[in-house]
Amino acid sequence: MFSKQKMFQDIMANEEAYKFLLNALAVGEVDSSVGIDRLAELIDDPVLKRKTLRLYGDEVKHGRLFTKRLKECGMDPRPMDKRLDYETFLHDADFGLDNGRLKDNRPLNDDEIVRWLAGCLVREERACAELTGMKECFESDKKTSRVLTEIMGDEYRHVGYAMAGLQAYEKKGFGARINQLLTQYRKMEATVHAQVSINFTQEFFRMLNYPKWLYSLAVMAIWVEAGLRWLFPKPLIAEREVREKAPGEFMVLEEAVVA
Repeated sequence: MFSKQKMFQDIMANEEAYKFLLNALAVGEVDSSVGIDRLAELIDDPVLKRKTLRLYGDEVKHGRLFTKRLKECGMDPRPMDKRLDYETFLHDADFGLDNGRLKDNRPLNDDEIVRWLAGCLVREERACAELTGMKECFESDKKTSRVLTEIMGDEYRHVGYAMAGLQAYEKKGFGARINQLLTQYRKMEATVHAQVSINFTQEFFRMLNYPKWLYSLAVMAIWVEAGLRWLFPKPLIAEREVREKAPGEFMVLEEAVVA
């Protein structure tokens, strides 16, 4: 029976598909770090600034870890086709804070920070959920599994960083704005994730020589999942789970922003 677990087993057994996946992870992590250091410069609150710089450092580290693993397999990172560029799709959809704002030296105002945090939360929720599922599939690949384990701890902190920051701004009267943005961004992200997932699925199915009828079923399943996500734009990671794995983010950020 076909399953996500079975597909990952086939990917690990296929050199082309395996290197393609590692390259996508390395390039994706590097892309996700772009602009975060500049954004931190525009934040006045010293604690939020420090936490944002930590987020930037983590993303750079993740790219470095995946790149190292890729090189161990005999391949240097290569640019990804734009059809597979999740971050570009999100920016084109007017998701989160516009990158053009980073060229302006004015400090970010509260609404701009809320937009950044809302977009960050939705992206990091997805990253956390995706890597959790991937780690389960890579249990037999010890080296890659160790990399994923190290990164997963950071991903929970990233979700906690954005979640705690938004909760702090909620106490400052931004509750309605935050709910509106999270609903909007989760619907947008569901559509973008589906588009990129279909493009990745097409590439993997070609490499693994899967039948066309199976690709059609996979595309249908992706759109069904995206449709449910669009209709019910709920968090992908429960707050209770995040608080258990990243309690420090909440204690520090809530106190800093509300003060």
